[in-house]
Amino acid sequence: MDRGVTLMELLVGLSLMALVLTVTTSFYSLGVKNWEDGSWQTEILQHARVAADELVNELTYACEVTVDGAGRSVEYKKEVDGVCRSYRFYQLNRQLLLRLPAGVSVPVAGYIEDLVLEPEGKLGRGDTLTVTVTVEDQGRRSELRVTVRPRNVK
Repeated sequence: MDRGVTLMELLVGLSLMALVLTVTTSFYSLGVKNWEDGSWQTEILQHARVAADELVNELTYACEVTVDGAGRSVEYKKEVDGVCRSYRFYQLNRQLLLRLPAGVSVPVAGYIEDLVLEPEGKLGRGDTLTVTVTVEDQGRRSELRVTVRPRNVK
């Protein structure tokens, strides 16, 4: 009895191994693509969440709020150390910026496709502001809507 491997057995074994490697590689590639898609979706959603959270946190304690829907901006006053100071959130290009009382603007979030603020005009006591932040990049689009009722408006 011979103890060697025939050429046919060797070819069948190599063919099966090549098939297994091909299937494994294709599943790996698919997994990597899905991971990248999910990671990017999380990234742009994070920008929407940060924008919405900052708007809500700042406007909750505002004592005066004026909305310019067409200009995609909201100007508000907040009392800091007994002094009423003016701030402004606005969209410029694809960024949400916050203008500080010193006149300096700082970026809050990126990938902002649209910022919708309703209702327009000066908010009265008990009024609610609805903020819709739309983020988009590389064909991925998400929308986040929040409401805020400034507590200190008189």
